[in-house]
Amino acid sequence: MSYTLFFAQDGSPDSIWSIDLDDIELLAGMLAGSVGILSDLNAATGSYYLDSDTDVSNYRLASEISEYDIKNNVTIYLEEGQFGVWLKGQRRSHYGLYVFRTNSFFQGIVSICNTFEVDFRDYLYGFPFDHRGDRYIMSNYVMVPYTIVQDAFDLDDIEPEEADDENIIEGLARTDDIITLKD
Repeated sequence: MSYTLFFAQDGSPDSIWSIDLDDIELLAGMLAGSVGILSDLNAATGSYYLDSDTDVSNYRLASEISEYDIKNNVTIYLEEGQFGVWLKGQRRSHYGLYVFRTNSFFQGIVSICNTFEVDFRDYLYGFPFDHRGDRYIMSNYVMVPYTIVQDAFDLDDIEPEEADDENIIEGLARTDDIITLKD
């Protein structure tokens, strides 16, 4: 099935550009990402809009939710296999919650941002997340789990010529899975 996305100016019978897409999630991502972009564009230059010949409203769970409410009052229930992302809305500090199942949706966000020469990170609020609340980052247009790796300082991190420096103290030693302070 083919879906058409078009960009036009209010009052004009012709579109400025259009594109045919085969992936509905790509289309939904492009439309979702365009809400904040067009809000910024229209504030500066006029009345433009992005539209489609296909209804993708089921990808939007909520719109124009304030940053305060997102942090304090919103409870989100996603189905297993669904991901969610908060994207900039039409008003300052307000966001829309969108749900999706594939990386194509996020590819749509990045693609529409590239089209309008803006950084997609300026239109996200937080990280994409799944039904368990796990957060994700993008790596080569693919969502991967967001993990923080921490490295504890120890003598393995010291250059050989620094090993005899009396100002470097080995703070912890591991003995039988119990961490104890060294003398």
